[in-house]
Amino acid sequence: MAMVAKEDDDIAATAQMCTYCFDVLLQKLHPSTTEESNADDGITSTSSQYTPPNVKCPLFVTWEKCPRPPPLLSKVSSSSGITTPASSSIITDDETSTHNNNDTNNTTNTTPAPIYELRGCIGTLAPRHLQHALSEFAITSALHDQRFDPISLHELPLLRVGVSLLV
Repeated sequence: MAMVAKEDDDIAATAQMCTYCFDVLLQKLHPSTTEESNADDGITSTSSQYTPPNVKCPLFVTWEKCPRPPPLLSKVSSSSGITTPASSSIITDDETSTHNNNDTNNTTNTTPAPIYELRGCIGTLAPRHLQHALSEFAITSALHDQRFDPISLHELPLLRVGVSLLV
């Protein structure tokens, strides 16, 4: 009998669950990338190492895509407004003014946060066995969310995935 997750249970989404979603999607999009697969659905039988055994809870799997690769760390000159490739050291405006009082060219390394757009999100409010539902909703949200075209293999490097367990 499966245990339904309750508020006081120590069940939480993990990075390993997200990794598993990527593995499942990669296998679905490019079946030759894995050797051991389940004959019924083509999904590797490794969800047990990423999910607690015999636990049921509502969940959602959300895919987001960065429209373009995040820019490299860049050094921005505050006096000229010119952007150049970053050096390996990080210099903030405060450090520059403290260490180089005679230098009028204050620089700051900046990394703009990439902007992600929803690419697919499907789940259920009904408690489901995590070992089965995680792979099911990873595929369903990536390939069958009717609001979007199915995710393709070339998009994988631009994606991030979130697993939401409603406990």
